[in-house]
Amino acid sequence: MAQQLRHAVQQVQAALGDVLKRENPNIANAQRTYADITRDTIDPLMAKPVGVVAGRAGFDPAAPSPVPRITGAVANADIARPDTIRTLYTQLNAQDPRAFPGVARNWLQNEFAHAYGHEFVARCVRSWR
Repeated sequence: MAQQLRHAVQQVQAALGDVLKRENPNIANAQRTYADITRDTIDPLMAKPVGVVAGRAGFDPAAPSPVPRITGAVANADIARPDTIRTLYTQLNAQDPRAFPGVARNWLQNEFAHAYGHEFVARCVRSWR
């Protein structure tokens, strides 16, 4: 019974939503604005290095760290070019000035850890603080 009621309410909500979208000029304007922002800002950004970093689903604070994707975009000799790195730096810096330096620091720490061992790098990092 509860499931049937829930289904009926969902159908009414969907029908009402369709009517509102079709008849309400504010909703139509909001949908156009959203489509314009997506087309003019989000899509071009996602097609550039930031899109590689964000991934297909975009940024999700609950998701694992995007640092491997960022360092991959910066350190991969097949795709990393000065203009690619500059674009990524500029776009990340526009959102958070600490982002790109943090990525660079993380990459350097990982490279040193691979070369000299994790304990050596951990001691160095502790001494920097």
